[in-house]
Amino acid sequence: MELDEILSQLKKGDYSHFQEFYNQTSKSLFFTALMILKDEHLANDIVQESYVKMFQNIDALDPKQKINYYLTTIARNLAINEYNKRKREITDEEMLLLKTGTYHFSKLNDECEAILSVLDEDIEREIVTYHVLFEYKFREISQLVDKPLGTVLWIYNKAIKKLQERVIR
Repeated sequence: MELDEILSQLKKGDYSHFQEFYNQTSKSLFFTALMILKDEHLANDIVQESYVKMFQNIDALDPKQKINYYLTTIARNLAINEYNKRKREITDEEMLLLKTGTYHFSKLNDECEAILSVLDEDIEREIVTYHVLFEYKFREISQLVDKPLGTVLWIYNKAIKKLQERVIR
């Protein structure tokens, strides 16, 4: 069943297909939160909060709207808020892991993780993953990461060149 059909049913109070809806949308929400928070448990919390926010505003949602993009935006904003709230609580060890980029994406398979580890910056990983794995358009990515479209394209192309040089050869 398509997401817009499920959303229409959810708006009517029929939650029988929510599990299917969740299965189709939760991965991109989890990844979005994980990229920002670097913590699986917090990322899972953000995923749940995103669905709560969606249900709080479900009457205002248009079934023709890209619901996955809408949910990802909610997850990203919630994760940024959580990050800002917790950034003063980060330990020295966690800070070292964040700065060196040695955190672990256990939800991504090992091959993807190995390829993404070639990229030096988190924003490169985020943009490549949104575009390649989740098939977001660059315009959507631009809005998600709050950077101009040209900057997103430049970062993406730079990251792809790095991947070509370091992974393919």
